[in-house]
Amino acid sequence: MASTLPVIKANTKPENITKMKFIAKQNKRSLAKELEFIIEKHIAEWEKEHGEITVDWMNKKEIIEDWKDRIQKKPPYGDKQ
Repeated sequence: MASTLPVIKANTKPENITKMKFIAKQNKRSLAKELEFIIEKHIAEWEKEHGEITVDWMNKKEIIEDWKDRIQKKPPYGDKQ
């Protein structure tokens, strides 16, 4: 079943991809789920050191504009930080 979650694209060396696939397989996860696990772990570690990150810094209009920009591939996607 296809996911409806947003997609993150990253450029990296083929060797990194091969190694991440190996790690994912050892953990019985897909590559996408392994990367999601790593992202969530990194966020948790950052928040433990620096405090919780709030994600409600955009109002409804800004969120709509952000998604329109993403669809049209126009960065910085509403980033105000």
